[in-house]
Amino acid sequence: MQGGKTKLITVYVLLPLLILAFSLGALEMLVSANGGNTPADYMSGRAFSTLAARPARPVSLLTPYSSGDIYDEMLSVKDVFDEYNEKYPNRLSVHVAKGSSATLSKMKNYISTTERMHLASHGSWSSSTGPKITMSGGYLTRNVVASWSLTGGQCRVIYLSACNSMGHNGILDTTLADRLIERTSAASVVGFKDVANIVGATLLSQCFWGYHVACYRTGGLSTWGSYAKAQDRMNEAISEVALLLSISVSVAIGALLLYAGSGIGWVFLGALLSGIISSQACEALLAEIQDTVNNWEIVGVSVPGLSWYSGGSGGTDPIDLPE
Repeated sequence: MQGGKTKLITVYVLLPLLILAFSLGALEMLVSANGGNTPADYMSGRAFSTLAARPARPVSLLTPYSSGDIYDEMLSVKDVFDEYNEKYPNRLSVHVAKGSSATLSKMKNYISTTERMHLASHGSWSSSTGPKITMSGGYLTRNVVASWSLTGGQCRVIYLSACNSMGHNGILDTTLADRLIERTSAASVVGFKDVANIVGATLLSQCFWGYHVACYRTGGLSTWGSYAKAQDRMNEAISEVALLLSISVSVAIGALLLYAGSGIGWVFLGALLSGIISSQACEALLAEIQDTVNNWEIVGVSVPGLSWYSGGSGGTDPIDLPE
């Protein structure tokens, strides 16, 4: 009998608690930095010796913070770029402005000199300013951008990883994004039309840039293709983690009913209740992440992924997915 109870405890307690412990880790693993595929998975038989002669492609990251969740979100994107450079040296030249150096002036400089930009910050919205993103010493708004003249710059993609950077309460407001496209060299702008959960925003950022920059050994997918693939992968991951949580809750409740009058004690029942409460908290977090995915937007013309080839022998251009 003791052996039977031990097995039941393992099945009804330890297993669900382990599932709860690793469920969010599973979400992160499912939404890997390059969409679940390492660059080496693709075109492994190609010859890439000519890449050494190609100059590194400049990308930039900005955040007005030097610590905290927003700063960590910026670092998560840098990790994607750094990992790609570790596998294939000198593909990307990564420029970072953080804290007091992440000014509007630095952003303008990066628009002129780097090809892709990721801005991680807090954002808000009002009827007078539209989207309003915090920068060091000021704010990025449509009125500020109206005075810029940067259409001759290098930057083609601007990712505004900030709440309300493209609207509020789920209502799309692209006035800031449109002004960036009008007044700079950017052709694609990514952002959020509501409050963004930091976990969801971080995973989306990693996934998008992984697809756009580092999906293939020769580069990545187009901006619109990367956006679609990242959304699909996030939705798949959320569904799989939600299933794990559902199984965990069902099993834990079954165990609670099974042992309610057995005398095992309140410590055991407390562990079960703790697991159930943790599961509910995880479900709430998943709902926030799903809302973040639903409020993620992209506007502008699709920009091809980074490529170190113009075609011909030795490699091919990145494959753009249907939009």
